Amino acid sequence: MKRIISVFLAALLCFVNLTAFALKGDVNGDSVPDSLDAAQILSHNAKLSVLDSSSLAEGDVNNDGKTDSLDAAMILKYDAELIDEFPTAYVPQKQYGTYTVKRFESLNSIDWTIVDIAPIDTYKWVNSVVYEAYAQLVYVEDWGFVCRMTCMESDPPAQYTQFGDPVYLDSCMEFFAAFDGQRYINIESNSIGALVCQFGAAKTNRQPATNYLTMANMINTNPAVEDESWTLTIELPLTKLQAFYGNSMTDSTFSSGYSFKGNFYKIGSDPQTGVRHYGMWNEVGTSSPDFHQPSYFGTLVME
Repeated sequence: MKRIISVFLAALLCFVNLTAFALKGDVNGDSVPDSLDAAQILSHNAKLSVLDSSSLAEGDVNNDGKTDSLDAAMILKYDAELIDEFPTAYVPQKQYGTYTVKRFESLNSIDWTIVDIAPIDTYKWVNSVVYEAYAQLVYVEDWGFVCRMTCMESDPPAQYTQFGDPVYLDSCMEFFAAFDGQRYINIESNSIGALVCQFGAAKTNRQPATNYLTMANMINTNPAVEDESWTLTIELPLTKLQAFYGNSMTDSTFSSGYSFKGNFYKIGSDPQTGVRHYGMWNEVGTSSPDFHQPSYFGTLVME
């Protein structure tokens, strides 16, 4: 009987120790999430040391699928008793002014629930209805960018159907990006995928995308309309970026820390939507409506 009890207690002790080691934030296995664990994460990120898979799993305290400086910062907050617990699931954060472009290994691995949002929540120039809208931007290794834009709007009006039509008069969402920090692409689409796409360094003398891509190979916006919202999923593979910028746009260009400029917009006119409105992520500081203002683009930074 004593032998049975001893075996049971040993097994229980082993279970308790394993449970302690599995404590979220406890990277080094000492049962206490603290600055030492944060330091190990930062050392791993800087490639000064290597954490094993179990330590990486415990270090991912914000549940975004990566163990990085954001987790280290959260562990330090926990250690300083600024927070009482770690989140049980990832909650996308709103990012203003500077947006971190999350990386994925493949198109199939993109998980939009763990991608932070760029809220399109600054409205100006006219009194209007404020639509809840936001953008998300990710980078797929060896492939390119995917931008997903979402607006909480039912039955978005869409009259225009052809490339180059003034879709900004319909209910329209827009992504502008200067991938080389100078010349920018403007991509504007309504809810049925009619597209305006141009390229240049300024508002004047912009060239239509058809000067660089055939219609058969044009940028895809992939609209989807639901009962209370609609989305655009804009695909920008490297091969299409190279048509605009040249062969210098490669996977190595968009390494961690690389930054470029861009903005996200929601727009509509009186005749089509019934409500003229101008929504933006990074505020445009002009006195009259004009989205073609690269000096007011926000900063997009590669993870």
